[in-house]
Amino acid sequence: MAEQPLQVPHNDWLTNRADSLRVACLNTRSLQRHADDITSNIYLSACDVTIYTESRMQGQAVPQQFRQQQVFCASAPSTHNYVGGVAVIVSPHIHASQLSQTVLDTFQFVAVHVTHGELQLNIAALYRSDMITTVGVGHVLKNK
Repeated sequence: MAEQPLQVPHNDWLTNRADSLRVACLNTRSLQRHADDITSNIYLSACDVTIYTESRMQGQAVPQQFRQQQVFCASAPSTHNYVGGVAVIVSPHIHASQLSQTVLDTFQFVAVHVTHGELQLNIAALYRSDMITTVGVGHVLKNK
């Protein structure tokens, strides 16, 4: 019996289609530390848009592995030891623009508008420290 090739799960999802957007979200706990693993993952590499929480990026320093892509981020400040942060990474063939960004010690938010053909999508990514409750987020933003 001849050896059969191993089927890739979700092969249809990996196929590039002009009428769809592939979006994923991952809590990275450091985008820089896990950049090689992320870029070698076939599912994350196939995404048009990927949201990374707890990205822990230092300012606007984009890891080298993502420099060919569009990166929108709200990084936690150094006063909070860079803990937190969010990043939205968009493939270069997709049109994207930043709508909003908020960076506070314990709260980071970025909103991105994505357009691909007829498809339009607004993406909101946020990080809130467990030091503030979900109810407290509104209070934090109001007093910004």
